[in-house]
Amino acid sequence: MADTQKPIIGIVTSYDGVFKKGDVNSLGTKYTRKIHLAGGIPLLIPARPQLNDDITRILTKMDGLVLAGGVDLHPNYYGEEPVKDLGYVDVIRDSFEIALVENALELGIPIFGICRGMQLLNVAMGGNLYQNIDTEIDDHIQHMQKSGDGSGIHSIHVDSNSFLSHICAEKSFVNSFHHQAIKNLADGLEAVAWSKDRLIEAVVHGTKDNVFGVQWHPEEMRDEKSQKIFNYFIDHI
Repeated sequence: MADTQKPIIGIVTSYDGVFKKGDVNSLGTKYTRKIHLAGGIPLLIPARPQLNDDITRILTKMDGLVLAGGVDLHPNYYGEEPVKDLGYVDVIRDSFEIALVENALELGIPIFGICRGMQLLNVAMGGNLYQNIDTEIDDHIQHMQKSGDGSGIHSIHVDSNSFLSHICAEKSFVNSFHHQAIKNLADGLEAVAWSKDRLIEAVVHGTKDNVFGVQWHPEEMRDEKSQKIFNYFIDHI
């Protein structure tokens, strides 16, 4: 594939100042590596409030948008007060990414949400979240795994009629690094994978097969199917 044909994929970076680590924007290289291997060109975008007026211009430079993992979404964006177990939030990134999603949907730009990114896609389209699985769901499985190598920790069931079934087996193992999850699914999204405790593990837009999200972190996993999810995204641009 010639360089001029490679799609440009925008990814909003995390702001390390949220954790008081310094005035730094950052993104793990595993995201950019997976995009590169799939045939795309990653383009990092810092979340800054002054960029909100330039979102349309920013999106004209992109062929696709990846919503990466990160800190909790502020519950204000789905009309709730924060519970005591809410983690770090970054309202500047929240508002910027939600505006990006809303405009990308209007412009028909493909979107791939990962972990927080899937949750943000749901909130941007009108859904809401469990702010803390531990206190809101009884008898749930482990969703914040203690192993740090990114390997799979729990199983998911995949809808056999979904796009994901052509990538993953009907039952597959995924990693898990989240304490928030989709509660009420937004109109316009469909769930296509679930964990054993029935939490939503993957979604797809009802009319756009290139707008989807997964709750796990395929960029962290080394198996072939994880790369195929990125390949699917690039192939459907």
